[in-house]
Amino acid sequence: EQVSISIQNIVSTTEAENDNEIDIKLTADHIEICALEDNVNELDLYDLRGKKVLHLELQQENLMACKKFNFAKPSGIYIAMITDINGIIHRRRVYKP
Repeated sequence: EQVSISIQNIVSTTEAENDNEIDIKLTADHIEICALEDNVNELDLYDLRGKKVLHLELQQENLMACKKFNFAKPSGIYIAMITDINGIIHRRRVYKP
């Protein structure tokens, strides 16, 4: 069975997804975020319908040591929008098993 999916209302003025400074992993009940530099302000996670399913304020977190946060959402593909301290938005596609 094939399903066509379209993502609407996603901001397209972001940097490329190949930014290797931030790593995001989804597990059964957590989201783990790691960064090479401590410059992440916030993370918004959207489902494929464009609905925001998670917002994290990360200014006070030490992501260089990797941090886990609760995330009890269904399996699937999510779009992460990470805002750094300069206001630049990094977009990432993440998969939850």
